[in-house]
Amino acid sequence: MPKVYQSSIVQKYIQEQIVKDNLKPGDELPSEGKIAAELGISRGSVREALRTLKGMGLIDIQHGTGIFLRGFNLDAFLEIFEYSVLLDPSAIIDLYEIRKTLEVAIVPKIIEKIDDSIIARCENILNDWKESISTNNPIYELDRLFHDTLYKPVGNKIFSELSKIFWYAFRNAEIDSNNKLSSLGKQYDQIEILNDHIKLLDAIKKKDVKEATLQMSAHFKGIKERLAVTSQKKF
Repeated sequence: MPKVYQSSIVQKYIQEQIVKDNLKPGDELPSEGKIAAELGISRGSVREALRTLKGMGLIDIQHGTGIFLRGFNLDAFLEIFEYSVLLDPSAIIDLYEIRKTLEVAIVPKIIEKIDDSIIARCENILNDWKESISTNNPIYELDRLFHDTLYKPVGNKIFSELSKIFWYAFRNAEIDSNNKLSSLGKQYDQIEILNDHIKLLDAIKKKDVKEATLQMSAHFKGIKERLAVTSQKKF
């Protein structure tokens, strides 16, 4: 039996279990042995099929513990994007254009949905960001957390997942041989990036859609310049 077909059989079996048992993310799925017995295929074939499903982000395999259903995610896209950039560095520019279009377009919805608690969390992140700059600590995870927090009230899971994988694809593309973000090597660059985010949040707090949209667009200017160097492609 072809491997692709076996993987499809296992995937269909898991889908049926999800519906039949009303499983939720984090719930445990039948064991490898039980799946093999019920489907009439070898445990080795089941194991290989499960690895494929894990790579797709559908399940989590915890050795010695069990197989668990994962929540909605687009992790597989991140691997695809990273390979695409390795094969053609200029592909990162195409990802940039998609990301910019989506994140600028979502600004009005952010302003409509955001509340004081989210604004306070964003301000705390910016304060931590400022402290990290002063102590020469990495800031890129704070950058990701800021955007993730800002977009959460919109309630669009696909947008949130795309934003996350775009961010990781860009970060990985910018990592230099010393495992540092080459674009953030200078202190004034870090401060400038932080100030861009402060201006963006200020405009959102004022419910100024036009200014917030302009600030979001301006935020992408620095990304554009860094990626142009990374991809060795002129804009």
